[in-house]
Amino acid sequence: MMLDLAPQNPYSLLVSHPVVARAGLRGAGIERLAHADGVGAILSDPLLRHDEPTGAWQATPAGVLWPNGGRSIGRARRDLARWGALRRPVIVALRPASPAQLRELLRELDAEAHPAICLDLTSVADPDTARELVVAARQDWLKPILAELPLDSLPPLLVALADVDALVIARGGVALGGAAANPVLGRVVGPAIHPMLLAATQRLREYTAKPLIIGAARSEHAAALLAGGATAVLLDVGLWHTPDLATQVAEIRI
Repeated sequence: MMLDLAPQNPYSLLVSHPVVARAGLRGAGIERLAHADGVGAILSDPLLRHDEPTGAWQATPAGVLWPNGGRSIGRARRDLARWGALRRPVIVALRPASPAQLRELLRELDAEAHPAICLDLTSVADPDTARELVVAARQDWLKPILAELPLDSLPPLLVALADVDALVIARGGVALGGAAANPVLGRVVGPAIHPMLLAATQRLREYTAKPLIIGAARSEHAAALLAGGATAVLLDVGLWHTPDLATQVAEIRI
């Protein structure tokens, strides 16, 4: 039975399993994930208007640090052309700094080839900015629009997201990692933030019927999130430590 991650959008976003797998830095692993058992859809690395320096994942006492930064959409053109032909839908993540930048990013996308976009709002703290980005996206993109929010900005940003089709929550607070001479700024992901993700899922489900795609690093965490109101789970660093994690999650029955 297919699951619709955008039931209010006429184009829908159908997946075979309640599992969205996040690509690695610079799109690493997307072709492999497209053939992996248990994966329903893939979320790309965030594409920007201009390149921004990014470091490697960092282990910290609070969890794994997913670094800021990313590649420009210009560097991803060949990947974008391939993603449209893969056997799993690839949701294209975009991280614009302004509505004008978002329109430039959207002009690079083939609306026929790509089933959905995800606005990466993990660096946006102002609700008005978030609302402007969502309005600009809805004007230029008819297919499903997802929005990824950070855990530490949920209450102020939620009011600005009435027009998105689904919410993605998988990253914790801002943290600093790496050597003192070469620090890396990013957000925490992984098992350490599971209790906060579960609490956020249960709280959000009381206020919205939108599909919720919530980060999970272990199969038992995924089971708890799905039972707590998540529509699907987002797998990121857990996939690199447990290659069959998507299969394990796809077999969960709630």
